[in-house]
Amino acid sequence: LQETALRAIIWLLILLLFLMGGRIIAAATSGALQKRNMYRPYMAQGRLESYGLVSLIAAAICDLIKFPSILTAALSTLAATVIFCRLWKWRVWLVKDAFDLTSLHLGYAMLAIGLIFNTALTIAQEPSGLVGFHNALIGGFAVLSITVMCRTVLQRLRFSLSLPVTMRVSNVCLLGSAFARMGAFQEVASTELLIVSAILWEMAFFGFTATLIYITWRFQRPK
Repeated sequence: LQETALRAIIWLLILLLFLMGGRIIAAATSGALQKRNMYRPYMAQGRLESYGLVSLIAAAICDLIKFPSILTAALSTLAATVIFCRLWKWRVWLVKDAFDLTSLHLGYAMLAIGLIFNTALTIAQEPSGLVGFHNALIGGFAVLSITVMCRTVLQRLRFSLSLPVTMRVSNVCLLGSAFARMGAFQEVASTELLIVSAILWEMAFFGFTATLIYITWRFQRPK
Protein backbone atom coordinates (compact mmCIF):
# COMPACT_ATOMS: atom_id res chain seq x y z
CA LEU A 1 0.00 0.00 0.00
CA GLN A 2 2.83 2.39 0.86
CA GLU A 3 4.60 1.79 -2.45
CA THR A 4 1.34 2.23 -4.34
CA ALA A 5 0.82 5.59 -2.64
CA LEU A 6 4.37 6.63 -3.54
CA ARG A 7 3.84 5.57 -7.14
CA ALA A 8 0.62 7.58 -7.28
CA ILE A 9 2.45 10.68 -6.01
CA ILE A 10 5.25 10.17 -8.54
CA TRP A 11 2.79 9.84 -11.41
CA LEU A 12 1.05 13.00 -10.21
CA LEU A 13 4.36 14.87 -10.21
CA ILE A 14 5.16 13.63 -13.72
CA LEU A 15 1.72 14.73 -14.87
CA LEU A 16 2.19 18.20 -13.37
CA LEU A 17 5.64 18.53 -14.96
CA PHE A 18 4.22 17.56 -18.32
CA LEU A 19 1.51 20.21 -18.01
CA MET A 20 4.09 22.77 -16.92
CA GLY A 21 5.80 22.27 -20.26
CA GLY A 22 2.73 23.51 -22.07
CA ARG A 23 2.55 26.60 -19.90
CA ILE A 24 5.83 27.92 -18.51
CA ILE A 25 8.27 26.39 -21.00
CA ALA A 26 6.14 27.04 -24.07
CA ALA A 27 5.53 30.67 -23.07
CA ALA A 28 9.19 31.30 -22.21
CA THR A 29 10.38 29.74 -25.47
CA SER A 30 7.81 31.66 -27.49
CA GLY A 31 8.88 34.94 -25.89
CA ALA A 32 12.54 34.26 -26.61
CA LEU A 33 11.81 33.41 -30.24
CA GLN A 34 9.72 36.55 -30.69
CA LYS A 35 12.59 38.68 -29.41
CA ARG A 36 14.71 37.15 -32.18
CA ASN A 37 12.04 37.75 -34.82
CA MET A 38 11.37 34.00 -35.05
CA TYR A 39 7.73 33.98 -34.00
CA ARG A 40 6.08 30.56 -34.06
CA PRO A 41 2.31 30.20 -33.57
CA TYR A 42 0.51 27.57 -31.49
CA MET A 43 3.39 26.98 -29.08
CA ALA A 44 1.02 25.54 -26.47
CA GLN A 45 0.28 22.60 -28.82
CA GLY A 46 -3.11 21.79 -27.36
CA ARG A 47 -3.65 18.62 -29.37
CA LEU A 48 -0.25 17.16 -28.52
CA GLU A 49 -0.79 18.09 -24.89
CA SER A 50 -4.10 16.23 -24.88
CA TYR A 51 -2.45 13.11 -26.31
CA GLY A 52 0.30 13.24 -23.72
CA LEU A 53 -2.10 13.93 -20.88
CA VAL A 54 -4.34 11.00 -21.76
CA SER A 55 -1.31 8.72 -22.19
CA LEU A 56 0.13 9.64 -18.80
CA ILE A 57 -3.17 9.27 -16.97
CA ALA A 58 -3.79 5.90 -18.62
CA ALA A 59 -0.22 4.77 -17.87
CA ALA A 60 -0.60 5.78 -14.23
CA ILE A 61 -3.89 3.91 -13.88
CA CYS A 62 -2.45 0.79 -15.53
CA ASP A 63 0.60 0.93 -13.28
CA LEU A 64 -1.35 1.46 -10.06
CA ILE A 65 -3.97 -1.18 -10.82
CA LYS A 66 -1.23 -3.64 -11.83
CA PHE A 67 -2.30 -4.14 -15.42
CA PRO A 68 0.20 -5.98 -17.66
CA SER A 69 3.47 -4.05 -17.67
CA ILE A 70 3.61 -3.98 -21.46
CA LEU A 71 0.51 -1.76 -21.48
CA THR A 72 2.02 0.71 -19.02
CA ALA A 73 5.25 0.63 -21.01
CA ALA A 74 3.50 1.41 -24.29
CA LEU A 75 1.56 4.32 -22.81
CA SER A 76 4.65 5.73 -21.09
CA THR A 77 6.60 5.53 -24.34
CA LEU A 78 3.79 7.35 -26.13
CA ALA A 79 3.89 10.12 -23.52
CA ALA A 80 7.68 10.38 -23.88
CA THR A 81 7.29 10.62 -27.65
CA VAL A 82 4.84 13.48 -27.20
CA ILE A 83 7.38 15.33 -25.04
CA PHE A 84 10.09 14.95 -27.67
CA CYS A 85 7.65 16.10 -30.36
CA ARG A 86 6.85 19.21 -28.34
CA LEU A 87 10.54 20.02 -27.95
CA TRP A 88 11.04 19.55 -31.69
CA LYS A 89 8.12 21.80 -32.58
CA TRP A 90 9.40 24.46 -30.18
CA ARG A 91 12.65 24.55 -32.19
CA VAL A 92 14.60 24.62 -28.94
CA TRP A 93 17.98 24.71 -30.69
CA LEU A 94 17.22 28.26 -31.87
CA VAL A 95 17.56 29.51 -28.28
CA LYS A 96 20.36 27.21 -27.17
CA ASP A 97 22.45 30.21 -26.08
CA ALA A 98 19.83 31.21 -23.48
CA PHE A 99 20.83 28.88 -20.67
CA ASP A 100 17.75 29.55 -18.55
CA LEU A 101 15.64 28.18 -21.40
CA THR A 102 18.08 25.40 -22.20
CA SER A 103 17.81 24.22 -18.60
CA LEU A 104 14.03 24.08 -18.91
CA HIS A 105 14.31 22.17 -22.17
CA LEU A 106 16.84 19.73 -20.70
CA GLY A 107 14.64 19.13 -17.67
CA TYR A 108 11.65 18.47 -19.91
CA ALA A 109 13.70 16.10 -22.07
CA MET A 110 14.92 14.27 -18.97
CA LEU A 111 11.31 13.70 -18.02
CA ALA A 112 10.85 11.83 -21.30
CA ILE A 113 14.13 9.95 -20.89
CA GLY A 114 13.01 8.97 -17.40
CA LEU A 115 9.75 7.57 -18.73
CA ILE A 116 11.60 5.54 -21.35
CA PHE A 117 14.10 4.29 -18.76
CA ASN A 118 11.28 3.23 -16.45
CA THR A 119 9.64 1.47 -19.38
CA ALA A 120 12.81 -0.42 -20.28
CA LEU A 121 13.47 -1.37 -16.68
CA THR A 122 9.91 -2.54 -16.13
CA ILE A 123 10.04 -4.81 -19.16
CA ALA A 124 13.57 -6.08 -18.47
CA GLN A 125 13.27 -6.87 -14.77
CA GLU A 126 9.73 -6.77 -13.51
CA PRO A 127 9.00 -5.72 -10.82
CA SER A 128 11.32 -2.70 -10.91
CA GLY A 129 9.99 -1.00 -7.78
CA LEU A 130 10.57 2.74 -7.76
CA VAL A 131 14.06 2.63 -9.27
CA GLY A 132 12.81 3.36 -12.76
CA PHE A 133 11.36 6.70 -11.71
CA HIS A 134 14.64 8.12 -10.40
CA ASN A 135 15.68 9.71 -13.68
CA ALA A 136 12.33 11.43 -14.17
CA LEU A 137 12.54 12.84 -10.65
CA ILE A 138 16.27 13.63 -10.41
CA GLY A 139 16.75 14.71 -13.99
CA GLY A 140 13.30 16.07 -14.77
CA PHE A 141 11.66 17.27 -11.58
CA ALA A 142 14.83 18.59 -9.91
CA VAL A 143 16.23 20.43 -12.94
CA LEU A 144 12.88 22.01 -13.77
CA SER A 145 12.22 22.93 -10.14
CA ILE A 146 15.47 24.72 -9.38
CA THR A 147 15.48 26.46 -12.77
CA VAL A 148 11.92 27.74 -12.39
CA MET A 149 12.57 28.84 -8.80
CA CYS A 150 15.73 30.71 -9.77
CA ARG A 151 14.01 32.36 -12.75
CA THR A 152 11.14 33.40 -10.49
CA VAL A 153 13.48 34.99 -7.94
CA LEU A 154 15.39 36.81 -10.69
CA GLN A 155 12.15 38.11 -12.19
CA ARG A 156 10.68 39.27 -8.90
CA LEU A 157 13.88 41.09 -7.97
CA ARG A 158 14.11 42.53 -11.50
CA PHE A 159 17.43 41.02 -12.42
CA SER A 160 18.38 39.67 -15.82
CA LEU A 161 17.03 36.18 -16.48
CA SER A 162 20.50 34.93 -17.34
CA LEU A 163 21.19 32.09 -14.91
CA PRO A 164 24.34 32.54 -12.79
CA VAL A 165 27.27 30.19 -13.40
CA THR A 166 26.55 28.39 -10.13
CA MET A 167 23.08 27.48 -11.38
CA ARG A 168 24.54 26.13 -14.58
CA VAL A 169 26.94 23.97 -12.59
CA SER A 170 24.06 22.84 -10.36
CA ASN A 171 22.02 21.73 -13.36
CA VAL A 172 24.96 19.83 -14.80
CA CYS A 173 25.42 18.12 -11.42
CA LEU A 174 21.76 17.11 -11.40
CA LEU A 175 22.02 15.67 -14.89
CA GLY A 176 25.13 13.75 -13.86
CA SER A 177 23.36 12.54 -10.73
CA ALA A 178 20.43 11.30 -12.80
CA PHE A 179 22.58 9.34 -15.23
CA ALA A 180 24.71 7.91 -12.41
CA ARG A 181 21.55 6.75 -10.66
CA MET A 182 20.31 5.17 -13.87
CA GLY A 183 23.59 3.34 -14.27
CA ALA A 184 23.38 1.99 -10.73
CA PHE A 185 20.49 -0.34 -11.56
CA GLN A 186 22.93 -2.99 -12.79
CA GLU A 187 25.37 -4.90 -10.60
CA VAL A 188 28.67 -3.51 -11.91
CA ALA A 189 29.95 -0.65 -9.72
CA SER A 190 26.42 0.05 -8.51
CA THR A 191 27.56 1.20 -5.06
CA GLU A 192 30.11 3.60 -6.54
CA LEU A 193 27.52 5.03 -8.92
CA LEU A 194 25.06 5.54 -6.08
CA ILE A 195 27.72 7.43 -4.14
CA VAL A 196 28.54 9.58 -7.17
CA SER A 197 24.84 10.28 -7.69
CA ALA A 198 24.38 11.31 -4.05
CA ILE A 199 27.45 13.58 -4.06
CA LEU A 200 26.39 15.31 -7.28
CA TRP A 201 22.88 15.75 -5.87
CA GLU A 202 24.25 17.44 -2.74
CA MET A 203 26.58 19.63 -4.79
CA ALA A 204 23.67 20.71 -6.99
CA PHE A 205 21.48 21.83 -4.13
CA PHE A 206 24.37 23.46 -2.31
CA GLY A 207 25.00 25.49 -5.45
CA PHE A 208 21.32 26.28 -5.83
CA THR A 209 20.99 27.46 -2.22
CA ALA A 210 24.17 29.53 -2.46
CA THR A 211 22.89 31.13 -5.66
CA LEU A 212 19.60 32.21 -4.08
CA ILE A 213 21.43 33.63 -1.06
CA TYR A 214 23.77 35.58 -3.33
CA ILE A 215 20.93 36.94 -5.48
CA THR A 216 19.04 38.07 -2.38
CA TRP A 217 22.17 39.69 -0.96
CA ARG A 218 22.75 41.59 -4.20
CA PHE A 219 19.20 42.91 -4.07
CA GLN A 220 19.37 43.99 -0.43
CA ARG A 221 22.83 45.53 -0.35
CA PRO A 222 22.98 49.35 -0.42
CA LYS A 223 23.09 50.78 -3.91
